[in-house]
Amino acid sequence: MGSRIVFDTNVLISSVGWDAKPEICLERALYGPDEGYISSDLLDELKRVLEYPHLDITEQEGESFVEIILASFHMIVPQIDLEVIEDDPDDDMVLECAVAADADYIISGDSHLQELESFREINIVSPGVFLEE
Repeated sequence: MGSRIVFDTNVLISSVGWDAKPEICLERALYGPDEGYISSDLLDELKRVLEYPHLDITEQEGESFVEIILASFHMIVPQIDLEVIEDDPDDDMVLECAVAADADYIISGDSHLQELESFREINIVSPGVFLEE
């Protein structure tokens, strides 16, 4: 049986052709054995970041990527508002989604989240550490 995973946006973006480890993590959530979870807040952030001009992702590629995520991930509606990451409050939405999903892992490259190491028994790891475990 696989793990329940919430991806930080930076890992999803990195999976689009920049780094093999995030891509492998994403493939595990798309095709098994793991399950991916996302909230509307995280999805909105993903859509916004995919439009950054320096990423060199076309509008069509971005829309296709979002469609794949929507078709493959479980949509979660967090029922709590957390205030845990003082230096970057936007990171709280990752924690909120993970708590609502009863996730096993948050996969993130964000230092604010990684410094926590875990939150409510949810392991917070980099893509490389996730693949090692």
